[in-house]
Amino acid sequence: MAEKDEVTRLVNGMRLQWWQSVRIASRLTAIARTFSVSLTKDLSSADERLPVKPGDEVEVLIGNDIVLSGYITKTAVNFSASSVSFTVEGSSKTVDLIDCTLPLSARHAFKGIAVRQAIAEMASHYAIEV
Repeated sequence: MAEKDEVTRLVNGMRLQWWQSVRIASRLTAIARTFSVSLTKDLSSADERLPVKPGDEVEVLIGNDIVLSGYITKTAVNFSASSVSFTVEGSSKTVDLIDCTLPLSARHAFKGIAVRQAIAEMASHYAIEV
């Protein structure tokens, strides 16, 4: 794989290594990008835990370009007779807009303003710029 196309995952600043496959999804009809990484563990260590957990911050890069900045949403461990593998899934920070409700103090009705302005006001409660 060319270096400019290398996929890198940073979780809490730590680079995830030993990956076998990666899937990054970005759709025009979805507000949050998602990713899934399958990886093996350095089997020289007896510790079979993955050093990441749901809620950890993650960045996914292709080359030097950040294509997703968000959170780990799910981890899983898979065992076979000869290996241990892990799956890590996550979503971009905009997943907060999917899994949330506006604070009670926030404006809940919008009339006479542009859609972009209403969305920007709602997203601002989650530190997301529109």
